[in-house]
Amino acid sequence: MEHHTKTPQFDLTTVNAIQSLFTSGPPDPWGQRLVADFVDLIIWHDQVKCPVAVPPGVSSIDDTTATPKILTDLQRRDPGWLVLDLAPSVGHRVLVPDLLDPILAEFAAFVAANARDVRGFLSVHESRWIAKQTQHRSGDAGSHHVFDLPSLVANRHTERILHSIGASSEQVLYLVDLVLKYLIYAERANGGYYLTHPIRGKQSFEFLHRSEAPANGVLKTIPFRLGPSIALMARGRDEDWFTSMLHEARGHVRSEGFTELRSPGSVSRESLRELSAKLKLPANVRGYDRLERASSIATAGTGLVGSLVSSNMWPAVLGSAVTIATEVWTGHVPSRISQVSWLQWMFEWPVEKQASSSDK
Repeated sequence: MEHHTKTPQFDLTTVNAIQSLFTSGPPDPWGQRLVADFVDLIIWHDQVKCPVAVPPGVSSIDDTTATPKILTDLQRRDPGWLVLDLAPSVGHRVLVPDLLDPILAEFAAFVAANARDVRGFLSVHESRWIAKQTQHRSGDAGSHHVFDLPSLVANRHTERILHSIGASSEQVLYLVDLVLKYLIYAERANGGYYLTHPIRGKQSFEFLHRSEAPANGVLKTIPFRLGPSIALMARGRDEDWFTSMLHEARGHVRSEGFTELRSPGSVSRESLRELSAKLKLPANVRGYDRLERASSIATAGTGLVGSLVSSNMWPAVLGSAVTIATEVWTGHVPSRISQVSWLQWMFEWPVEKQASSSDK
């Protein structure tokens, strides 16, 4: 893949989706699937920008109150990594009906096909913590809309959206305004990588027989991904753990010089194992075969643990620390156990699969 030097970006809707996973209240239906990509974006880039479209009359914002708390915490841990790219407007942006109609038609179809998730998305965006962000970004401008939308209330496509999810007119206008901001943010990306929320990114924005959606650039090629492992670990953790983990991971990949590498598979298995142990990534028992486990379960009789101990040495070694109580155990080892140095020879980490070919 080509290496881009342009600063990659994400939008606030993406970060709010992830923030919702660490906040009381409903989670964004698309939040979990965004975590891994967001993690790798933050870990592997020295600087990332976040475009923010604001209503007419707003020329500055306080990033501690107008943006998700995750960004504030990450900025506190790693000052300078985030650039808020403000996109002010001298007046409400207007799209003429002939250009807007195809966009609304596609979005209405998307809403109808994903009605439950869109309703969940709206529930998150009606939460107080997001409402406060929107209010701070709007300032004294009155309306928080960036586009001129009141004329759309009677539009046939907005009517379809309204009926698909049982939303109010104001909710529909909020959705449409939010989705149309993609056009502004795509322009700010200037051909670079742009991680966007699926509610925007799944639209093609086609009109005049061409697409206004960006090619989405290419993310900087990286030697290996940490995002999927950290995303898995983040489930059930709090925001402080999450931002601390990103800070720690950023530090390790830089201290080891991994950020200077461009080709996937350019790091040895041993180096990946050492990094995994330092970051306390989840591990599995090496060579733990599911068929053997199923056989052990079938013949266990009086006890699963006893059968496993007699047929396989791994649970015997781990028995003092790990209680194997069900037949659905997959060989996953709790983080605290994978840190025991004299046991690490028997563990394997998912990230090892991305090692240099000579180690495979």
